[in-house]
Amino acid sequence: MKLIQYFIGILFIAFFIFPFDSISQTRFESTTVGEIDNKLKKVMILHLGEVYDTRKTIESEITYWLNKYKYDASPSFRYFDQNQVPKKENIKTILKENDFDAILTTVLTTLESKEKFENPQSAYNLTINSPTFYNYLDSYQNKYSTGYSVQQKTFVVQTNLFLADDERIIYTAITQTDQPGSVDLAVQEFAKAIAKSLKTSKLFDKKKK
Repeated sequence: MKLIQYFIGILFIAFFIFPFDSISQTRFESTTVGEIDNKLKKVMILHLGEVYDTRKTIESEITYWLNKYKYDASPSFRYFDQNQVPKKENIKTILKENDFDAILTTVLTTLESKEKFENPQSAYNLTINSPTFYNYLDSYQNKYSTGYSVQQKTFVVQTNLFLADDERIIYTAITQTDQPGSVDLAVQEFAKAIAKSLKTSKLFDKKKK
């Protein structure tokens, strides 16, 4: 029993030692929302990139979050072969044939990379002579400063929402997403932020049940 309590205590202290530096963050540099007569009912998501796996990941994440908000969204990879880079005329045909009234595009405009020194406010002494609560408490209170260097990448993405009929832009956003951890985490954070911004814009009509 004491051994179990010992390991629980170790995990508890580790929770405070390792900061959540891998959590990405998305910031909006600018957002512009236009006016439309009728709310959008169906939108295609298209990432403008030649790497299919990247395009599929980004389109899937944005689609997931928009669907979660009850908006009718579909990724472009459902309609195009993975070896086919969608061209304008093909896109226009697909939009018309499938009753899309808008298309949301994303494109990576800049990828910045830099060294960043992290210096947590405090860490804790893990030298524990016996696994008791008071020893854990002493370790928790015995703070010392520490630091380390990490590679931080920042993705700058432009997101545009076009009407399908006259190709007019009704929404545009420039975002910066920090990615100290995995690319997948950065994509999830970006997609969630964009979907929330689009919800705030009130350009979409929710799907009917």
